[in-house]
Amino acid sequence: MADLARDGARTPGDRPPASAGNWLAGAAIALGAFAVGTLAAEALGAVNLGTALGVGQIAFAIALMWVMLRD
Repeated sequence: MADLARDGARTPGDRPPASAGNWLAGAAIALGAFAVGTLAAEALGAVNLGTALGVGQIAFAIALMWVMLRD
């Protein structure tokens, strides 16, 4: 196993800690997706604000998963 680490393979301890800038960028992406999703639903004729906010919530969840899983 030690040979693999020397050959360039990443080990769990090699990953740098998340900085405040990365965290803020991820939060901005997720919140922006919520706003864009809500506004798009309103513009496309959502029945009411609750429906538009539901679409925004789905967009937020998708963006959050993307932010969490990207490497």
